[in-house]
Amino acid sequence: MLDQVFSSDLNYDGEGHLTGGKTEIGMLDETAAKYVKCNTWHGSNAAEAVGNVSIVLFTGGEDISPTLYYAPEEWHGIEAEIDYNAERDVSDYLTMAYCLDNDIPLMGLCRGAQMLGVISGAEIIQDIPAWFDNQGVAYDYTHRNQKDTPESYRDYASHIVEIERGSYLYDMIGALSLSGCPSWHHQAIKSVDNTRLVVTGYTETNGIQMIEAVERADKTFAVGLQFHPEAALVKNLDDATNKGDYMDYEKALSVFQYIVEKSWLTLPSWSRDAEARITVMDYIAAITDESSSAYIPVSDRIAVFDLDGTLMCETYPRCFEYMVFVDFALNNPDYTPTDDVLAIAQEIVDTKWQEKPSGISTRQAAAAAIAYAGMTPAELGEYVKGFMDSEAEGFTGMTRGEAFYQPMVELVDYLRDNDFTIYIVTATERNIVRAIVKDTLGIAPAYVIGTEYGYTATGQGDTADGDYTFQATDKVVFDGTYYGENAKMSKVDAIVREIGQQPVLAFGNSSGDVAMCVYTVTDNPYPALAYIVLADDETREWGNAESAQAKIAGYNAQGIGTISLRDDFATIYGDGVEKDADAASR
Repeated sequence: MLDQVFSSDLNYDGEGHLTGGKTEIGMLDETAAKYVKCNTWHGSNAAEAVGNVSIVLFTGGEDISPTLYYAPEEWHGIEAEIDYNAERDVSDYLTMAYCLDNDIPLMGLCRGAQMLGVISGAEIIQDIPAWFDNQGVAYDYTHRNQKDTPESYRDYASHIVEIERGSYLYDMIGALSLSGCPSWHHQAIKSVDNTRLVVTGYTETNGIQMIEAVERADKTFAVGLQFHPEAALVKNLDDATNKGDYMDYEKALSVFQYIVEKSWLTLPSWSRDAEARITVMDYIAAITDESSSAYIPVSDRIAVFDLDGTLMCETYPRCFEYMVFVDFALNNPDYTPTDDVLAIAQEIVDTKWQEKPSGISTRQAAAAAIAYAGMTPAELGEYVKGFMDSEAEGFTGMTRGEAFYQPMVELVDYLRDNDFTIYIVTATERNIVRAIVKDTLGIAPAYVIGTEYGYTATGQGDTADGDYTFQATDKVVFDGTYYGENAKMSKVDAIVREIGQQPVLAFGNSSGDVAMCVYTVTDNPYPALAYIVLADDETREWGNAESAQAKIAGYNAQGIGTISLRDDFATIYGDGVEKDADAASR
């Protein structure tokens, strides 16, 4: 439990009680409330009290002094409902204000949710029954049992909360509706209009929606729940006779597991309401639940990802494979290009900010195979690693090796944490990809499938592979042969040959990945998903929104979902990275 937080503008006795600043009924008077609101946590001991805790939980309790409201009010005037604690009001207000200003994660339950509303400027209902009466609407005491029924008054009422998809509460519960929510309050948040709060849960009483959950969209994690999940835990642990009236133990526990495990950090670089994010998280919850019909054994949890445009940038200004080839052909002092190699490299340079020339993929790959002939895969890998340190052309604040889509990297880690085996299935030459992803994504070389160049032994000469025995003095080097691009049906072929199992998740970004995606979702014995990443962000990336939009219906018709760089990624490359809008004109 945190220590009490004191305002330096108010006076206290030796036991922490205010020696002034309170009304006769124990709430903060207007002057004291002004000091608290104006100076907030500055000059208080809030920083010392909070210390290095990772999250603060604000519990239920007394009514909040209405003088603390954004628009102060007189108290409700109901003698039977006098229940104020001025000292706690000051302490909770200052502590929560400190947490919000410093983006320290917090959750408020009941009174704690109301305090989040008060500090955020929300309107507050001081007494729900009186407020309903003023609306001319009958109230059924959904939120607290009636006082004239003493045998049940002190126990919790129970009601359903409807939950907004994409909210933190939805992440906690994994459902759009939660029944059996323990409730014991006569005050509530009335409106969050003109605040930074977002309503994420509500219950309906006689046609009126009452706010049951809120969160601050501008903070990492600031959530208020008007109900009491902890009460449901106690009911179940005590085996109370009426425990069946409340949410089950697992649902209640999930709220606290969520905050203890810092689960709000799951896929944090995604937009919270991104459909793909929500769908994938629901999918993972289902397929990892051994009691679910959707359960997938660990051995069958296979996910395949394309690389360029799916996991990393391919617009700086062309994909990595093209640009490292250009650098090798034009800037490597240890290599003299043939006329054909030089011509292809120059064509890429001359058209790099234009529409991709027809057939360039095949011409580039064939030229690269010739350029790298005689190198060992390890030597090519070292060259690739060096090129990864070069500036990502078209952007500022990022090297080529850092140019991974942060949300997709989080997705790879998330799947790995849920016992998925991850494969890269790409049209880029596989040794180049192996060098790119080994240290950045932690994907071992054996899990990279890509376009193939031919190999030979240094002492083999013209002898056929079937007639030559590798010698201790030999090295394996590229022989200049290009075996064709690993795209479209070739990706399916490679998955069947090299993985030997049908994936249950597939992610790509172009027509070259559609076959892999369709294969994944077709006649799969397990639930399966496939997505195409859309290059539709023209502000933070070099995307084309019109072109991307035109393809969505076609993907959807084949059972493939889409992920929008523009709409689904809260950040693409992280802080400090910006598109260099003038790069194309220089």
